[in-house]
Amino acid sequence: MPDSIRRSLKHKKQKRRKNMRIVFYSASTSAHANSSTKTTYQPFRADTWDEMDRLYPDCEFVVVGPLNGSYIFDVADGEICRRPKNVKYVLLESGTSAEKTADLIAEQKPDIAVAIASGAVPFDWVPIKTGLIAEELNKKGIPTVANNTLVSVAAFDKWRSNIMFRSFVKAAKGIYIHHELFFAEKKNPSVSTNVYKEYIFYRIKEMEFPVIVKDTLGAGSIGVEVMNSYEQVEDFLNSDQNASDVMVEELIQGEQFGTEIHGIEGRYSVLPPIAFSVNKDGITDPLSSVKFGPVTDPSYHFEKVQEVLLNMAQTLKFEGTVQVDLVYRNGEWYIIEINPRWSGMTTTTAAMEGRNPLSIFVDSILGTDKNYSMKRNLKYALNFKMKARSQEDLIRLYENPHVDYIMQLETAVAGMEKINYCEVVISTDQGKENILNILNELGEEFPGFVSDEVKANTGELVAKYQ
Repeated sequence: MPDSIRRSLKHKKQKRRKNMRIVFYSASTSAHANSSTKTTYQPFRADTWDEMDRLYPDCEFVVVGPLNGSYIFDVADGEICRRPKNVKYVLLESGTSAEKTADLIAEQKPDIAVAIASGAVPFDWVPIKTGLIAEELNKKGIPTVANNTLVSVAAFDKWRSNIMFRSFVKAAKGIYIHHELFFAEKKNPSVSTNVYKEYIFYRIKEMEFPVIVKDTLGAGSIGVEVMNSYEQVEDFLNSDQNASDVMVEELIQGEQFGTEIHGIEGRYSVLPPIAFSVNKDGITDPLSSVKFGPVTDPSYHFEKVQEVLLNMAQTLKFEGTVQVDLVYRNGEWYIIEINPRWSGMTTTTAAMEGRNPLSIFVDSILGTDKNYSMKRNLKYALNFKMKARSQEDLIRLYENPHVDYIMQLETAVAGMEKINYCEVVISTDQGKENILNILNELGEEFPGFVSDEVKANTGELVAKYQ
């Protein structure tokens, strides 16, 4: 346990105060001023906070964050539409600086502050902001649970991530391409031969195809292109389509998985992997992929990866939640990407663990008897997507006892395609085949909600993995 948190808990005991005041905070996720995001939850976030109040009677919770794009409030028409009974909300203006945010959090007199960094498009940089806020809070003597800026910046830049991975486990072979240097002769007429470009193409010729060409700073799979030949990559890099720094990386074609690391120093759980369905190019599509787990087949020897990820967590001092994308090929595991934040998998892993997703953070602080790295402490869970639905439909769907979480995202960012989908998480404490039974029951009860593609992908994953 970090010394700052240990001292805070000891101080609380000495003062004999009943409540520990925990401030959860977020930051703006809008990369553009002219973006809009509407997120709908079941259970409502207000109900989730009320449940936390009941689960931890010795803790007092305060929630600090902006309205737009965060995962912590129920928002409709630019206003909070539901509030918990016993949890205080403090609203931030979008774009509030790290220093000002830390001042506002400090005014709440927290014993500890916990960051909930969410994803954002087109730049997944919110963890950097919440890390900066944590640094400011630490200067004020307030302990925090937040991934540090070193980890957050490295994860934000995919090439830095690739280099960081190699210190721990196999990563895809790739090369970073500096845009200005690649076209150096355009701005420097005295350059007759671009040696940097020659070097880049030399290295790309050594790669195995297909490869992935992607922006080093893009969020998720946005802007990712699969290219099957050297000539295709060469044409792209020399064209006007190449407008920023990019990286070319061998496509590790294999079985796609993800996991999450939960906890703080000295209290980590590395969950068994969750299997992902993939599209025709062998890539996980964030808008259509089905996720099923945990996968505990001993032939995958995932315990070795758990050891590596535990070492990574301890070395880099992860705090809260960190999501990891993995590929298994020919008996070896590869790390593809890490996201040091609340991810699209967090409610799925919480359903596997059978706990409120916010408990991931509080249990990290207070401690828990359960080790969620072990299969015996987990249920089977499935995450699938469907088209956006009405609020009434979502409420009816959530009434099914096997539906744990629903998140509907409707977002429009200037210059980008609209993203509208609904994500549903179901779970069972019975055998894995019961996941299929539940899915079929939902399909019968709600015609059109569960697509044939979802049913087929789920059937394939359930049949394949223990």
